[in-house]
Amino acid sequence: MLEIVHRGDGHRRGRPREEAARALDRYELARASEQTFDSLSGGQQARFQILLLELSGATLLLLDEPASALDPSSTQKIEELVYELKQELTIIIVTHNLQQAVRASDHTAFFYSGELVEFGPTEQIFTRPREERTDADIPGGCGRVQNAHPPPHAPRPRRKRLVPLGRTTRCPRSACRRDPGRTSTRSRAST
Repeated sequence: MLEIVHRGDGHRRGRPREEAARALDRYELARASEQTFDSLSGGQQARFQILLLELSGATLLLLDEPASALDPSSTQKIEELVYELKQELTIIIVTHNLQQAVRASDHTAFFYSGELVEFGPTEQIFTRPREERTDADIPGGCGRVQNAHPPPHAPRPRRKRLVPLGRTTRCPRSACRRDPGRTSTRSRAST
């Protein structure tokens, strides 16, 4: 990997060896610098590909399920990397992992059957959605996403947290009455 970053290719210029080593270290890949790409773990491969995109001068990253087959530790590293890179790049993440969406994004777009239903600040989408469809289909609609936290190094805003009452019941709201099989965890807000 060190050679790939040092040598460069048609998409990005090579870097001096010392700069290449620092880039690998920033992505927590220094210990694997002499390995081939195929011998890396899934998380290491994902981080290396993001590194190469950054070095190519990309200003937008589209990450489609970037952590779908990764262990929790590798997922955390990807999320921390996204948190750092979003200061410099525009990053779009497609994910079905709602907890990851809450942790990794500033804004969320909710799509249903290929149509954009709602777009807004992530906290608002998951705690106070404006659209009934969003409220009904995101778990927050019938028991908010709980314990969603940004990466450990991110500043933690002071906000209300939902505390489950510990009882699963039928959701009384009209959006859920259309689907009698839907259940929810009743919650109350606390500070």
